[in-house]
Amino acid sequence: MAAPFAFSCLKGQFLLPTALMALCLAVATPAQQSVGANRQSDGTLSQELVQQSRATPFRPPLPPGSTELAYDSGVYGGTSRNLQHANLFPGWPYWALAVRFSPTAVAQGQLLEARYLAPTQWGASADFDLVVRDTAGVVLGTLTGLTAGIDSSNWQVVDLSSLQITVGANDFTLEMRPSNPCGSGSGFTLAYNSGSSGRSSASDDCLDAYSSFAVESRELFLRAVVADLPQGPTVTVQNLIAGNRALFQMQNLSPFGQGLILVSAHGPGPTNTAYGTLAVTAPWHSLAVTADSQGAGQLDLRVPAGAQGLSLWMQAVDSTAQAIGQALVEVVG
Repeated sequence: MAAPFAFSCLKGQFLLPTALMALCLAVATPAQQSVGANRQSDGTLSQELVQQSRATPFRPPLPPGSTELAYDSGVYGGTSRNLQHANLFPGWPYWALAVRFSPTAVAQGQLLEARYLAPTQWGASADFDLVVRDTAGVVLGTLTGLTAGIDSSNWQVVDLSSLQITVGANDFTLEMRPSNPCGSGSGFTLAYNSGSSGRSSASDDCLDAYSSFAVESRELFLRAVVADLPQGPTVTVQNLIAGNRALFQMQNLSPFGQGLILVSAHGPGPTNTAYGTLAVTAPWHSLAVTADSQGAGQLDLRVPAGAQGLSLWMQAVDSTAQAIGQALVEVVG
């Protein structure tokens, strides 16, 4: 039998009433790299004035248990496409942009983030709407009035978790368009390389908000981050209501092994360990579950009467196999 799931600790104290005794935080902050931007616009494309070697822009860490879907090489090709309001300069149309993504066998969970790289801006401010569509063109969710982050050295992150979209196995599209596209306003560029995936598209039709995209055959620097399907141990919770007894159930544990449910009211991590990244923030409580021959187990606990409205972040752990599994967040009813 494998050794019990354990961690060594360098700093910090944690509330661990059972098998987990301590844990070291080892979060490394990647160094940001400066990337020069020197561009001019002709109304349709922005061309590099000086070809130069470019460092890789800083990309923030991915959320635990997620995959970044990308349809570009990640290498600058020296060209960008504008995303702008109509008549930003007299006679220019508006430009909107879209990229189609295909989930992987693992990345089929909740749509967590959109990431983009915008090096140049026109006007006093830059705002945009972000639209998520399915393969039939149906709008699954929209965020409006977002302020663009213009920074050629850093990828920008848009939190899409509030849309509560689970992508599944089918393609989906992320679209960025100026807020109030046919009015006056501002614009900015998104870099793309010279690939030919045919997964990106552009529109300049002010009469049609989201459905007039024609194939542009360019790979834009717009990416999607999707939660991975649960791997290893899983956890579900029923009747999480203040003053009642809640049922915690685990699956996919080692037969006759020991499982742990780490429960934190302090946040989703990430907390890095030698065994992987935990999606809970210390301190947490560790709930022990004994598995049967099928790798399943459960326990029921009384929820404190004063816990209504409290958010709880949970992480499933197979302490026998030393494996980290599913993470979820629940709100006490």
